[in-house]
Amino acid sequence: MTLSFAPDTIEMWPLSRLQPYAKNAKAHGADQVAKIAASMAEFGWTVPCLVGEDGELIAGQRLGLDVVPAMAPLHVFVKFTDDAGKTWNLEATSGAGAARDQHYRDLLPITDEAVANGVFLTPLTNEQSVSVIAAVVVEELIAEGRYHDAMAVADTLIEHYPMFAYIMVKKATASYHLLRTEFHEKYPTAQDVPEDQRPYLAYLQRVNQSMFDRAESLGWRALQR
Repeated sequence: MTLSFAPDTIEMWPLSRLQPYAKNAKAHGADQVAKIAASMAEFGWTVPCLVGEDGELIAGQRLGLDVVPAMAPLHVFVKFTDDAGKTWNLEATSGAGAARDQHYRDLLPITDEAVANGVFLTPLTNEQSVSVIAAVVVEELIAEGRYHDAMAVADTLIEHYPMFAYIMVKKATASYHLLRTEFHEKYPTAQDVPEDQRPYLAYLQRVNQSMFDRAESLGWRALQR
């Protein structure tokens, strides 16, 4: 499958290869960056890092901050380690208020297995971060009813982030919609499914069950609303 909005290749660039936007009306010199960093250290900050389209952390690293992305159920946030060695979780969408891991565990279904298996609250690599960013592609394909495409993209993301339980569940969801539209809405019972369609039915059933089983084995649990 070829996605018209996806790049043909993905390259990992060193920061030295990045160039500032020539027409940018605002530019900070090294002395200004140092002052900004000092101000952040003294008074705090709201957004400590900037993530480029390739998932590379740019602004946070330039400011010398120890920052890395991480996940919780339906949350992506930044882990920041201060000078004392304490790690805090910061979310730009909630004003970047500092929180410890226990805050998420008190509010969300995060199991010990999910933490141990690197599903939640674990720092993400650049490759894993790109997979998290690309999750929106799977969500959009499902919303458009392009369930086969959603499953194919999900496979690619899982290849690059094997513990990505959220996308396993999304692949299971896409297979469910195929089961619904291709079989449940067409045939009253399994016995009514044409013989030549039964292998496809069995395949979708296996995908649906195996993806949920795999996510749950990693410690994922459904979010109760």
